[in-house]
Amino acid sequence: MALPTTLRFEDLGRPGERVIGGAVCFYEVVGKRAPKKGEWFISGAIPVAYKAKNDLVSEYLVARPTHFAEPARGFVKGDPVNLKGA
Repeated sequence: MALPTTLRFEDLGRPGERVIGGAVCFYEVVGKRAPKKGEWFISGAIPVAYKAKNDLVSEYLVARPTHFAEPARGFVKGDPVNLKGA
């Protein structure tokens, strides 16, 4: 399965910003395994990164957002994603 270069990350936004449905971000795939609580995993016919509310037992692609995507005739890399304190 080919994944897009950006994904919507559920419940993620810039500090002080609330994005309905989550922010669109560039990302890296950490691996294919059962996600731990607080990690994002990729799922769906239209792939979205969901944040695990608890440890899961099923395997998924685990992803980590790297940069917020900025719309500009497609998307370009914006600010880095800081996960400290998220």
